[in-house]
Amino acid sequence: QYTTSDGLSSNFILALEEDREGNLWVGTHEAGLNRYKDGRFTVYTTRDGLPGNTILAIHQTREGALWIGTQAGLSRYKDGSFKSYRVKDGLPDAKVQVIHEDREGNLWLGTVGGLSYLRGEKFTSYRETDGLSSNNVRSIYEDADGVIWVGTYDGGLNRLKDGKFTSYTMAQGLFNNGVFQILEDNRANLWMSCNLGIYRVSKKDLNDFAEGKIQDIFSI
Repeated sequence: QYTTSDGLSSNFILALEEDREGNLWVGTHEAGLNRYKDGRFTVYTTRDGLPGNTILAIHQTREGALWIGTQAGLSRYKDGSFKSYRVKDGLPDAKVQVIHEDREGNLWLGTVGGLSYLRGEKFTSYRETDGLSSNNVRSIYEDADGVIWVGTYDGGLNRLKDGKFTSYTMAQGLFNNGVFQILEDNRANLWMSCNLGIYRVSKKDLNDFAEGKIQDIFSI
């Protein structure tokens, strides 16, 4: 076990990521970002350039940059320094809860104000007015066909394909409107978590519903 007595900045942990060098990055509540390397913790906070000290998501991209989602914006850590992005730079909301890198190396970001797509230095955002079922995005998954699946806190699941959203909620047969994590098994089922447990749905049913072949879906 590692606690503040070992140099960790807080015992309230919200995010973890192992980088390609084997270092462990630890995100905390209100106490910044920790790097565990060679048996020692190094702490990074707003004093070092982070936009906020509550770390909600950490992801290292294929090209090596470390991206950090905080309650006050997004930050990229590369070559020993932070570069931060906020609402004024194009984020739909400052609270970045999830970071996903797609097959082309672009980032998808889940915030409490919508879904955002970062290509280069340009943000494109999607909100309820664009067809997203809820602006509170909690999970993002990309399947083998390049379809983006978006889970929300209270608005169910969304499929983004060819620029169009399809939404699935309890009204269509989803077990719960919370989708906090999305995983796919080897039988093409999507498994999702919520605050009442975990459940699964056939991806074929989800796609058939989106294409108008069926009127309801079934989840267990």
